[in-house]
This record gives sequence, C-alpha cells and structure tokens, in this order.
Amino acid sequence: MISATGSRNQLRIARSGPRAMAGFTLLELMIVILIIGVLVGVSMPLLSVSARRFSFSQNISRIQAFLRYIQRHAIAEQRTYRVLFESQGGGQRVEWLEQDAGQERWVVFSSSLVPETLGIATLMWRNENSVAIVFYPNGTAGSVELAVEDAQGNKALIHTSVSGEIIVEKKHEEHAS
Repeated sequence: MISATGSRNQLRIARSGPRAMAGFTLLELMIVILIIGVLVGVSMPLLSVSARRFSFSQNISRIQAFLRYIQRHAIAEQRTYRVLFESQGGGQRVEWLEQDAGQERWVVFSSSLVPETLGIATLMWRNENSVAIVFYPNGTAGSVELAVEDAQGNKALIHTSVSGEIIVEKKHEEHAS
C-alpha cells in the first residue's frame, strides 16, 4: 500500500508489506565487489601459471608433430632423413637433412632457427653441441633423447626409439611467483 500525505511541495511515500525490503544497500554491494576482487586477485597467478604450462605443452606437441611428419615423409618417399638440433651462439637451429642418393653425404632440406616465440629456452643434449635423429624408410628411427626446458622451468624429454616410436615425458616444476 502506498500513501501520500502532506502539502503540495512535500510528498511522503510509505511502503508496507512484502516489498518493503526490496533491493540491496550500498554497503552490501561494496562487500560483494570486494569479495569478487579478492577472488580474482588470488586466481590470476594460478591462471597465469596454467597458461604458461599450456603454451609449453603446445610447443612440445609441435616438436613431436614435426618429428612424426618427417618420419612419415621418410616412409612415403622411401628416403632416409635426419633432424639436427644444434646450438649456435646462444640460439638453437633445427635442420632437416636428406641423405644424398647412394652417398654418405647429407643435404640440407630445410633449416631454421628455433623461434623465441616458441617459448623454449634450451634444447639440451649430453655434452654435445648437436643431436641428430635419423628416420629410415622402413619407419624406424635412431634412439635419441632430447631434453627441452623453457624459461619458467617446465621440462620435457622427447625419446625416439629404434622401433620409430616418439615418446614425450612432460615434467612441471612448481616455482614461487
């Protein structure tokens, strides 16, 4: 029920019944906004770490897909191919080489620097400046381990086995932010 009393310049509205408590006070709204702000502030670092891990996982998957592509290409073309991961002056280079027909010589099929945007800080191999993975026409490969690490400490180990299997082991390390 709404009633108006008073003079022409004064209007008083009185409410009664179940709608008398409709709406929120400014204090209640500010408390809710504060709680939401705290939750967002706490979750952002966690989301950032998850996004970096996802990016690293995508990059490792790209390397694995690249190796599988070369392996399939070796089978389809009935040729021997080699992928060379090489450290040069603080950067890394990936070369795709094919064996010259009937020769012991390797010819560069494709060569490129590992892009910084790939998110990989280091490609490591045991006490050497390079590691080569050889793929043969019958689908087999040389047995090699390639360790990959990014600037955030995410690590992966890429194995190629004699049977031609390409296996990736991912290891995530927790860092205080």
